[in-house]
Amino acid sequence: MRPGRSLACSIWSGFATQRACLATATGTGTGVWTPESKRTGVIGIKIGMTGLWDEWGVRHPVTVLKMEDVQVVQARPSEHEPGMVQLQTGAVNQLPQRVPKPMLGHFSKAGVSPKKRLHSFQVTEDAQLPVGTVLDASHFVPGQYVDVQAPR
Repeated sequence: MRPGRSLACSIWSGFATQRACLATATGTGTGVWTPESKRTGVIGIKIGMTGLWDEWGVRHPVTVLKMEDVQVVQARPSEHEPGMVQLQTGAVNQLPQRVPKPMLGHFSKAGVSPKKRLHSFQVTEDAQLPVGTVLDASHFVPGQYVDVQAPR
């Protein structure tokens, strides 16, 4: 396994974890994917660490992540790279009275509830998802890796 990558475990107790997932791997979207397709990532909250054993009795440390109310909020063409799309995703529902009015307009235009966290991911056009799409553990394919980054 390469440094900076970790195995994730199977779906457990409603937490969004799956065996070896990759947030920006090759495609799940609306088009026909190729090996060069780049799909959207998700916003997750670290719940903790645990271990899983494989069929040979080897223990693998895994990180348990929770994906809470993750939705696509906005899709727009990339300004810097042709053939790419910027997908803005949001996570964790927020009370409307705690969100500034311009952001309330942004969320209402998308038809989603206000979110605490927003992040943009650059994806290929064949992996673009419609606004309002809910992202959960089924977004991943078993056997993929997860690139985990702390918020900036």
